[in-house]
Amino acid sequence: MKSPPDEFQQRLPKKNSKANVARNSFIYFALGLVLMLVISYESINYKSYDKSNIDIGSLNLEEENEEEIPIIDLKLPPPPPPPPAVAT
Repeated sequence: MKSPPDEFQQRLPKKNSKANVARNSFIYFALGLVLMLVISYESINYKSYDKSNIDIGSLNLEEENEEEIPIIDLKLPPPPPPPPAVAT
């Protein structure tokens, strides 16, 4: 069983003072977050098609579907008359 570290072991200098991972931790976190967001976005928007069910020869791209929109004549009620003028 290991004993808990005493105060002397905590005061020892680091082996390499330049190897401080904590100073770049926000950059690593931000890059990981962006990477996960991109992977999530791409996986949600990923579309796949069954290639055996697609028949390109049956598509007619020149024919347009034109739908006639009926013109409706709206009968709006006339606006209310203006209020009577008050003479002062």
